[in-house]
Amino acid sequence: SKVWVLADVYEQDLPFVEKGQPVVVRVLAFPERTFDGVLGYVSQVLDQSTRSATARVELDNASGILKPGMMARVEARGISRGTITVPTSALLARRDQFFAFVKREDGSFEEREVTVAEQHGQHTTLLTGLRLGEEVVVEGAILLDAEANEAL
Repeated sequence: SKVWVLADVYEQDLPFVEKGQPVVVRVLAFPERTFDGVLGYVSQVLDQSTRSATARVELDNASGILKPGMMARVEARGISRGTITVPTSALLARRDQFFAFVKREDGSFEEREVTVAEQHGQHTTLLTGLRLGEEVVVEGAILLDAEANEAL
């Protein structure tokens, strides 16, 4: 059988979660165990009093040990605070390398190689190549890439 775990996702954490993302669930009644699941739904509407959105995780419960009303903690895998995450559309792939166009102080754009940690649908977590706060081209990067190649 399957069970749903409903979790509150705080407003500031919403950019780090999305449908289809793997999660780990820890249940208070079984502190030594973890349960792997997948986010099946993330609400697009915030509860005004808690400033959070509801997320739903589906878990296998073949043994029947998980019961309605149990307290659980849900941890999203792969994306965490402090990492640099960009829209996947901001990345260009050439051979086995990834690039992003980064805005310079003078308003021009610089092509920069980035190292990808993990892709999560519409978001990609980077290991290297960008600093926190730098602006990247999200749409039209392919046009800048074609223009740069023409100039060569």
